[in-house]
Amino acid sequence: MSDVSPDDVRSFLLDRLDDTLVDGGVDRGSIDDRTDLLEDGLLDSMGIVQLLALIEDHFELQTDWDDYDPEDILVIGPFCAYVARYASAPA
Repeated sequence: MSDVSPDDVRSFLLDRLDDTLVDGGVDRGSIDDRTDLLEDGLLDSMGIVQLLALIEDHFELQTDWDDYDPEDILVIGPFCAYVARYASAPA
């Protein structure tokens, strides 16, 4: 995939989490770049693994996440920027 923006990743991510957000009573508009899906209780560890697999498949990522800061694993802003950078990188 080429020319993937952080907004593209964010939209895909929030689309995948729509049911979780609705079930948790969370308005999609309240999710900002500082929202941490793990810390805010929107995903558990299994949900993270599943979401990473979906992201990798959809954006055709070939990364092992070694250079990604584990403190930001699912903080929306840094995560979307990271995925966009790798998805847009030449193969």
